[in-house]
Amino acid sequence: IALTEADVAARFGGGCAVGAGATLVVEGAGDVSFEDVVVFPGAALRVTAAAGATVSAKGLRVANAGYAVEELRADELSDQAVPEATRIRGFRVVRRGETHLAFPAPGAYTVGPSPDDGG
Repeated sequence: IALTEADVAARFGGGCAVGAGATLVVEGAGDVSFEDVVVFPGAALRVTAAAGATVSAKGLRVANAGYAVEELRADELSDQAVPEATRIRGFRVVRRGETHLAFPAPGAYTVGPSPDDGG
C-alpha cells in the first residue's frame, strides 16, 4: 500500500489512527485509501481489493477481538504437520476477530460507518 512517506500521505487522510496492538492489513491489487478511520487498540481491520477496485474508507471505527501472536510449542517446531513457514517464524497469528471488507470486483466503492456503530 505504501513504500514511502509520500505514499502513506496519499493513502491516509486526517483522523486516521491504529491503536497499540491493532492490526491493519491491506491486500490485493486494488487502490485503497483511508480518511478518519480508527482501529482501536487490539482490533483488526483487513481490506481486500481486487485489481481495478478503488476503495475509500471513511469514518470507520473498528473494535473487535483482533489477532493474537501465539508462540509455537517445542513439539510444534519439529512437527511436519505445521507449515514450514510457520515453523521458521516460530509463531502463528490467530485471528480471534476482525472486520474484513472485501471488494472482489473492479469498481469504485466508498465504505463508511454503519448507523449503529456510533461512528
